[in-house]
Amino acid sequence: MSDVTKVVIIVFSLWILQFVLTYFQLMNFKKRVRALRHKGKVLVGQAKGKLKEGSIVLVVVDDERVVIDAEEMRGITVFNKFRKLNSIVGRSVDNQETLLEGLKNKQQKKAILQALEGGNE
Repeated sequence: MSDVTKVVIIVFSLWILQFVLTYFQLMNFKKRVRALRHKGKVLVGQAKGKLKEGSIVLVVVDDERVVIDAEEMRGITVFNKFRKLNSIVGRSVDNQETLLEGLKNKQQKKAILQALEGGNE
């Protein structure tokens, strides 16, 4: 087997591995959204990072538009999982300044703002 053939096989194998890992990450996303949907309205926002980490945020609000739960997946690999985002729980989504107070990560703020834009319908 030539060196070129070996390289092609390795690249193809890595591509298939990426597909499989992305599938599991998508299933994790769907599972989290389904679980959170029982608590209230789920708002989803994302901020893509080209060479830096991205962020996907799930924000659950009640009828008074107060955050009752929030989770975030942040990073650059498919191995990231959703983690609780307790820093915004209990805050009103109607006051963005207060909602984002204390958050330092730019991508996190962008994702939260995008989620809120989608939830203003």
